[in-house]
Amino acid sequence: MIPKEITKQNILQAIHYIDQYGVPKMRVSKDWDLIYKDRAYPPKYLISIANLFSRNKVFWSHDKFVSTAAVRFLKRDFIVIRRSDRLDNYANKKGTISERLFSALETLSADAPKTKKILVEQTIRNDSPIIKALKQKHHYKCQFPNCNSIIKKVNGDLYVEVAHIKAVHKGGKSVAGNLLVLCPNHHKEFDYGAREIEVISAKEVKGSLNGKKFHILF
Repeated sequence: MIPKEITKQNILQAIHYIDQYGVPKMRVSKDWDLIYKDRAYPPKYLISIANLFSRNKVFWSHDKFVSTAAVRFLKRDFIVIRRSDRLDNYANKKGTISERLFSALETLSADAPKTKKILVEQTIRNDSPIIKALKQKHHYKCQFPNCNSIIKKVNGDLYVEVAHIKAVHKGGKSVAGNLLVLCPNHHKEFDYGAREIEVISAKEVKGSLNGKKFHILF
């Protein structure tokens, strides 16, 4: 049974503890992860360490509460998801960026991107692996024809955005043919400008934007 004395602050203390000392191999979660600031933490071990801060006693792996109980307890204040639902692992697959990208696109083809709110207003987008792979595939450059816009961040990385041709709120999916890597200017123009799409497929999109013809190959 999970002690009711464990508070949200104790869980945050446990997260900080794990950030410093890591997770023992025997305590790595097989099924669930608590997600906090883009990092994953094993629910049962979190509660074990949180109990140390709450009651000065550590739970061990043989303690009498199951993973699902830990998940229910933690979901009151945090995002907890099944490990099988995370798409981060796609990046570890073999193959070119394009092959890994289309593998991830296929996985998400049935769902529009879902956004979940986390503590301190942080969000996790289920399509983030696709966004990252698309940017890599196009070398962090705007796909709009003849655009030479380059935005360099403080750390030296290049900044671009990924736009949905058909907006998410209108049922747009994270699939090939509905995603474009664009600079911020073309992204906003694509969203709010006078746009006509003549051809759209997994290989190309063709049309006009504010009177300018464009043809983009994927």
